[in-house]
Amino acid sequence: MAPANRLPSMTAVEEEHHHLGKSRNLSIYSNCCSSTNRKRCWERMLIGTIVILVMLLHTCSAADFSSCELALGMESGAIADFQINASSAHDIGNVGPQHARLKIDNNGGAWCPKHMVNRGLNEYLQVDLLQVHVITAIRTQGRFGKGQGQEFTEAYVLEYWRPGLPKWRRWKNIQGEEILNGNINTYSEVENKLQPAIFASKIRIYPYSKYDRTVCLRAEIVGCLWEEGIISYSIPKGVPRGMEMDLSDKTFDGQDDGDRLVDGLGQLVDGQKGKDNFRADKDNRSAETQHLGAWQDSEGRIKLFTLPPYEKRAGNFGTYID
Repeated sequence: MAPANRLPSMTAVEEEHHHLGKSRNLSIYSNCCSSTNRKRCWERMLIGTIVILVMLLHTCSAADFSSCELALGMESGAIADFQINASSAHDIGNVGPQHARLKIDNNGGAWCPKHMVNRGLNEYLQVDLLQVHVITAIRTQGRFGKGQGQEFTEAYVLEYWRPGLPKWRRWKNIQGEEILNGNINTYSEVENKLQPAIFASKIRIYPYSKYDRTVCLRAEIVGCLWEEGIISYSIPKGVPRGMEMDLSDKTFDGQDDGDRLVDGLGQLVDGQKGKDNFRADKDNRSAETQHLGAWQDSEGRIKLFTLPPYEKRAGNFGTYID
């Protein structure tokens, strides 16, 4: 195998794949590289094709979010008052953001924004998790207020932020829908599981209503600390294949840069895996092709990797090549 500080030859890549029993059809390489311009092509692919920034070195095992269902601390108090903010409050002492804790009925019993909410999404509750977490669900309640409360949030929208994102991002599912159903009374707890999960250090909950409405809210954030070390990746855009499939990264939250998606996270790290036969995958979870790219570890070392065909999803970054 080639040392990390130099570019391997095509032969080295093929031999590594043969050793691991992987496919040796490097489609990007074969499309643009020949024996006469091999080094230049490798450099161009490293710079312009796929760049994955990694803070720590990890194994190739797929990310598993099935156990990432921990209440992060709104109810327990592990999330401190200083981490909870809001756009406004009707009465900061009684219904300020510090009272937006699931199953806790202190003072006024919830966070209540100063103004009525509508489609404009002008009011929000913000929670700072201090570190990047995988957020897999949101739980909400209305204001019970020791039996006197009447306000609840019937629907809401999520926005999130983490270091590296230039602005807050709006969450949406793979179908492009962003409005989540909330509560129907002041006391019942409603959980919305997030698919895709959110990678964020800060999250905002925006109460939503089709008509002007007074709302109050209690909430819990569900998930776990993001320990995979990946802070962003960049990939070529996927393309539709006829009417039956669209192989693009539907949940990528970075920037659109011409024919590439850059500086974000999406379906490669969402813990879900597509079917081996991508044509049978109605949720478009499979890879378009095998890609060749690179990631960078916390010491600045660049190494090559390949994504095997049909394994787009994941945290499973295929074969690492030292």
